[in-house]
Amino acid sequence: LEALTEADVPVPDDLPPGVVRTFKDVLQRVLAMDIATKNDVLSVATLCETWAELRHVSCLIRVEGYLIEEENRHGETKRRINPLLAQQTRLRNFLKSMMTEFGLTPATRRQVFARDPEKPKDAEDEKWAQFLSGSS
Repeated sequence: LEALTEADVPVPDDLPPGVVRTFKDVLQRVLAMDIATKNDVLSVATLCETWAELRHVSCLIRVEGYLIEEENRHGETKRRINPLLAQQTRLRNFLKSMMTEFGLTPATRRQVFARDPEKPKDAEDEKWAQFLSGSS
């Protein structure tokens, strides 16, 4: 297969504006590993949209808290676990799965480089870790 470049891969038109930067960053990393084809563009976009949704849900949880209060039909106030926590867990699991598919976790990167010992290791691991933690 011929190596893809960023010029070969247009940003999908339906990506929300806030996800475009993430898409470009992830795409750049995936392309640098020479493991992606044009068929992977939608999967990269899905990964990025999931990342954005996870961040949004996490922000909502920080605002609402882990426990929420609801009034039942008898007028009693009950506390229960915020249902967004379950959604957050599902999103994290899906994101981890997608990142594994693209070699974007430390363990899968080692596997990718183990198959190609000539391939240099990613010198920007710290920058990537900061990006994923949301501190970039």
